[in-house]
Amino acid sequence: MAEPKLLFIDTSVFVASVFGDAANSILDELLKRLEKKDIVIILPEVIKNEIKTQFDILKNEYFEECKKNLSINKIVGIDEEKTKQTEGKKKVNQKGTNSKTIDECIRAPREKLLANIEKYYKDLSKKIEVFFRHRNIVNIPLTDKLLLSGMKRSLLKKAPYTNIEKTTESAHTKDADCIAFESIIFYIKSLKTPSKNSVILCVSDKDYHSKDGRLHDDICKDLEKCKFESYKSLAEMLEITFRTTTLKTSKDGTGVKMEERAASIAGPSTGIDSAIESGEAASVSK
Repeated sequence: MAEPKLLFIDTSVFVASVFGDAANSILDELLKRLEKKDIVIILPEVIKNEIKTQFDILKNEYFEECKKNLSINKIVGIDEEKTKQTEGKKKVNQKGTNSKTIDECIRAPREKLLANIEKYYKDLSKKIEVFFRHRNIVNIPLTDKLLLSGMKRSLLKKAPYTNIEKTTESAHTKDADCIAFESIIFYIKSLKTPSKNSVILCVSDKDYHSKDGRLHDDICKDLEKCKFESYKSLAEMLEITFRTTTLKTSKDGTGVKMEERAASIAGPSTGIDSAIESGEAASVSK
């Protein structure tokens, strides 16, 4: 029986996937591969914490954007700042006169749509938690040894060193990419026969790559004892490695950006009633 592939997913790749059109399909496919023992996912604690933090921040920002796009002023095209100025001069805007009536008509379906969107992301959060608890995910806790290894890597400016000016030496302890990669090396070294294992890196961050877009030489050198390959999205990796053809992705393979989804899901031309009836809060304007 072939050894399972060792998969590392960087924060930006995972978050882009769960905010893309293929979020559930990608998670389902990963869970399927975990169950079949096709893959073992290496999950450093720093990455897990980053994913949870970024997911919550983006989810909240996205939901606020949805509410804004579904506000009556947005729907009827009223500029809020100009409206305030007009009201100060005691002038009446015809759109403003009609907006209250329109607001009354769409309030119930709008609230139901927002509730559907909120439920979608609550369900997705639960699915991610189930994913993180899978028995074939190797959680790598943050230890003093890994912290020091990551700091050393950052100080030496070895990829995936975050190439920004660090004003103090303690800033290197916060270089999560270096700590995460040292966690991968730590796990590979713990295996009896590393040469039999194939490592897959799903990384889109430029710090992992050279200027030509290829995986950085520093990283290649540290992984030279085993087979390795890299991809910049989970959809691309699943399609090429496991011939998965059911994933819906954008041209760059990462899924539609959150801001674009916010506009498409909750914009004025969404079609609120049909969206609520279908219950597809996360893909209303397909």
